[in-house]
Amino acid sequence: MNSFKIACALAAMLLVVSVPGFAVAEEAEIFTVRDVEVDATAEAAAKARDIAIAQGQRIALRDLLRRLTLKDDWERLPQPSGAEITSLIKGFEVEEEKNSQTRYLGKLSFAFKAGNVRSLLRRYDIPFSEIRAKATLLIPVYSTEDGPIIWAEENLWAETWSKSGFAQALAPIVMPLGDLEDIAAISPQSVGTADWNQLGPVAARYGAGDVIIPQATTIDEPGGVITSVDVVQMSANGTSQYSVSFSAATEEETLLEAVNSIGGEKQESWKRRTIIQYGSEDIFEATIVFRSFNEWLSIRQRLADIPSITELHLVGLTVEGAQVNMKIAGSLENLSIALAQSDLELLDATRFLLIRPRSADTAQKATNSFSPAFQQVARAVPGISAPTGYGEATGDIQPWIPGTGSLPVVGGSGDLYYQQPEAGYPSQGQEAEAVRQFEEIAPLGD
Repeated sequence: MNSFKIACALAAMLLVVSVPGFAVAEEAEIFTVRDVEVDATAEAAAKARDIAIAQGQRIALRDLLRRLTLKDDWERLPQPSGAEITSLIKGFEVEEEKNSQTRYLGKLSFAFKAGNVRSLLRRYDIPFSEIRAKATLLIPVYSTEDGPIIWAEENLWAETWSKSGFAQALAPIVMPLGDLEDIAAISPQSVGTADWNQLGPVAARYGAGDVIIPQATTIDEPGGVITSVDVVQMSANGTSQYSVSFSAATEEETLLEAVNSIGGEKQESWKRRTIIQYGSEDIFEATIVFRSFNEWLSIRQRLADIPSITELHLVGLTVEGAQVNMKIAGSLENLSIALAQSDLELLDATRFLLIRPRSADTAQKATNSFSPAFQQVARAVPGISAPTGYGEATGDIQPWIPGTGSLPVVGGSGDLYYQQPEAGYPSQGQEAEAVRQFEEIAPLGD
């Protein structure tokens, strides 16, 4: 049996698979708010705890809605009643707590029901984003009388950033751990002249796509403190710099103002690029190029992580790639940005899209349509068989109808046989086994 016939069999098996529009893990993280501090007093400890939890729910919802929306819309954000807020909560967790007979102090995290929160924002006609950017690695340099510091415990600049909450944002800002590997790679004296060749590997350790180096200098003035910040931003695409200054009554206040301004502007910039006004969706055909079947499974999961892809249906599959139908909310520009965060790229913004891994060697031979063989296979729905003219023994592959209870599996001899699964559709385990057998006979990419 040739590899094309095997691909036909696999396409038949996978035609019934529909990828959900939202990956559970990614969605849960975006709609979870952590480190919510509460403090409540009442005549009894249990009552104080109840008040604190209700207080925390309201704070967490406020922070979540602000996370998803533009600052210009914050005044329009809904103010639900306590009961309405409770209906939006999926669950909560106590991170820290202290209590007495009349007082409760704690740090809580709340997980919200994503669908209910989306519905709430749509009801108020407030556009929002839920596309998460690749993380930005932030290296906070604080100028002192003894010179610049990064890893010292008394780095108040670093401490202010660590408490900012931007690690949970849509455009996450994370800080290095300061372990031996970080200290060896990043010196306070040389970080200002470092380039992407030096810092790129450090960023990769933290899953970051770019680096920000804000160097802060504080000066005591009559009546307050001035903080000047020289900001260097770098990525594989280049380096940019700018400077800003802030003033406040104390050092702590001016550093906090600087953090909120620099970090907040990064969030606003990202949300302006990815905001989606839901309500209208469009359907596109897409060709997805890959180099192996395992890479296809990885790409399929990454597509499931993109919120603006509300439906994804496989139409056909060959050793060259996959053809899918995608229902998309928002613009193709939104989609292109979201794909880039998953190391995928959109090559043709027409009604028929081409998606591939950003580093794929197959890029040189990628086209907007597959071979005639693929076109024939892709349209053999719901049954599938080897098209006429491709191999002599076309009868080796019999049509398979989804829901009949049979599962096509490639045998070790290269012949196709039918296996009767317990359910009417192939499970993930059955799919994986078929892929394993397929790779043994005709590894994809050969």
